[in-house]
Amino acid sequence: MIRHPLVFLIFACTVVYSAPVRKPEAQIKAATAVNLATFTTYPKARRPRKDGTLRLGVIGKHAIADALLAFHGKKQGTRKLDVRRFTKAENARSCHVLFIAPCKEAELAKILKALGKAPVLVVGEQNKFAHAGGMVGFRIEKKKVRFDFNRLAMQQAGLKLHPKLLRLGRIVKEREK
Repeated sequence: MIRHPLVFLIFACTVVYSAPVRKPEAQIKAATAVNLATFTTYPKARRPRKDGTLRLGVIGKHAIADALLAFHGKKQGTRKLDVRRFTKAENARSCHVLFIAPCKEAELAKILKALGKAPVLVVGEQNKFAHAGGMVGFRIEKKKVRFDFNRLAMQQAGLKLHPKLLRLGRIVKEREK
């Protein structure tokens, strides 16, 4: 049993993957997305209770989205995981974490606009995801999973990530619109 989820998260982010085999990479990123909620401070009204449900959502089709859906009904500590696929971002505003599959820039902008300042940790892996207004972007660097963090987007949604987690990635600025 893992005593501290940060140890798992650090381990998951440093696992070397084989480029042609995408499934393990997707599973690592999905597990990391689930664990991100543990290191996120939500506004009081949206804070998941220790014995409550942690809601995760996915928009779009992607190996990471499929891997996240496999977590539905499982537990993270004492919290039950409720993972759902959404077709409209407006319906995902009740999630704690939302993974957005790679899509066209205009579609991403539309999704982010629909979410507005809802306290949802928005995660994705598309190129320059955090620069485009997402909160946590996965990227591969030297065959390892790394993060880009958009602190401004998180602050506007009333979210804070644990400082130790922020040190595992780089802080990026949102592009001018």
